[in-house]
Amino acid sequence: MIGSERADVVGEGIPAEVRWVLTFELFIDYGVGNIQGSHGAIHMAVDGAGRIVGGPWMQTFAREGTAGIMELITFVHPVLLAFDRLRAGAVLPER
Repeated sequence: MIGSERADVVGEGIPAEVRWVLTFELFIDYGVGNIQGSHGAIHMAVDGAGRIVGGPWMQTFAREGTAGIMELITFVHPVLLAFDRLRAGAVLPER
């Protein structure tokens, strides 16, 4: 996972309340050490209170079978749960 401050992110339509953009590169172990990727980058925008702004999105690097690759975004569900728990009571560390 790579975390970027909002000031370091270039893009259009990024909401003002975004403080960080988190990026996950997706590699998959297909067994017996057959690790392949990057299949894509999954991004999440987070505000200063640790709330996810909007929803996660994915940019795939696959040329074929894009729909199947895009379904792999569900791999971030444990991360979303962790953010929910942080928001519920924990404090995010300041930089």
